Amino acid sequence: MQIIMVQESTNDAARIASTVASKAAIVASTAEPSVRPLRRVEYEQLTELGMFGDEKIELLRGALVRMSPQGPYHANVVAKLTNVLASMLYPRFEVRPQLPFSADDTSMPEPDIMIVEATGSLTSPHPSRTLLIIEVSVSSLRLDRGLKAEIYSQAGVPEYWIIDIVHRKIIVHRDPRDDGYASVQTVVDGDALTPLNLPITLQVGEFLPPPE
Repeated sequence: MQIIMVQESTNDAARIASTVASKAAIVASTAEPSVRPLRRVEYEQLTELGMFGDEKIELLRGALVRMSPQGPYHANVVAKLTNVLASMLYPRFEVRPQLPFSADDTSMPEPDIMIVEATGSLTSPHPSRTLLIIEVSVSSLRLDRGLKAEIYSQAGVPEYWIIDIVHRKIIVHRDPRDDGYASVQTVVDGDALTPLNLPITLQVGEFLPPPE
C-alpha cells in the first residue's frame, strides 16, 4: 500500500512539473522581448572600429536610426547656415555641421548645425554642451519635433530650432525641461530671430526657400 502511494505521489509530481513547464513555455512565447539598448560608449567604440562603414546613422535612445537622404534644399540651407554663422561667430564660437553631440548615455545625434564655445582643441571629445542646435527638416519633421526635441531638452540644450522647409517657417524651442521644451514658438519669413546666447540676429527669410 505504501509503495502504491509513493508511485502515485511521484506521478503527481511529474504531472505538476509538466504542467508548470508548459505554462512557462506559453508565457515565454507570448511575453514582450527584452531589448537591450546600445550605449553611447559602445557605439563610439564600434564606430572607431569601422563597423558601420559609410552608413549614415545616429544613435537615438539606444537604437541605430538611419538618417534621411539630403535633397538640394536641405543641403543648400545647411551650407548657407554654416557659412553665415561661421562668419558671424568665429573665433569665439565654433559652428559644427552634422557632427556628433553626446546627448546622454544612449543618444549621440548628429544635428545639422550645432554651435559651441570654441576650444581650439583637436583632441577634445564630442561636445556634451551646446548653445544652439538647428535641424533642417524636409522629410524628418516628425522625428525632429518628437524624439529629437525630447533628447535635446533632456540634455539641457538651451535653444533648438527646426527649419521647416516644407511649411516655410522656423520652430523655436526654448526653456528645456525633463518632459520637453516649455516654450515653442514659430517665426516666419519677414521675422528676425536672435538666439538667446549668441550675439547675432538672423533674418528668417534668408534660410527659407522662395514661395511657390
